[in-house]
Amino acid sequence: MQLSTDDLPMMFGDAHVALAERLRAAAPTLEAVAHLAGDEAARDRAAVIALADAGLFELVVGKVESRSLCLAREMLGYVSARAASILAVPGLGTHPIALAGTDEQRAQLPAYARGAAVAAFALTEPEAGSDVAAIQTRATPCPEG
Repeated sequence: MQLSTDDLPMMFGDAHVALAERLRAAAPTLEAVAHLAGDEAARDRAAVIALADAGLFELVVGKVESRSLCLAREMLGYVSARAASILAVPGLGTHPIALAGTDEQRAQLPAYARGAAVAAFALTEPEAGSDVAAIQTRATPCPEG
């Protein structure tokens, strides 16, 4: 599998080349997950395990290095749309914790980086769907927090 590190070596350092090799090694397992029998939830769980085993969740937790993340997404684009989608979302849940979370919340970030926990991002209401402008819920400070 050809990745951008092959075509554009001037844009990548040694760490990216090492990551590209790790990605190529993980690709067959991630591709196999896309073809597993069973229900959608079982395939999702298998994809999460494969991403965790490959150490890819660490790319979306904490300080994100965009070229590394792009290489991972590039490889996943070849082998598994399911895994690509799953990898895309945890950063939306962990980035706010890394930026503004409490010490207790930040202490949980390593579990997300290992894939022991998977962060999510939800944005919906019955009348709004995912239309942010139509959402009615508002956060209001109160004495309890």
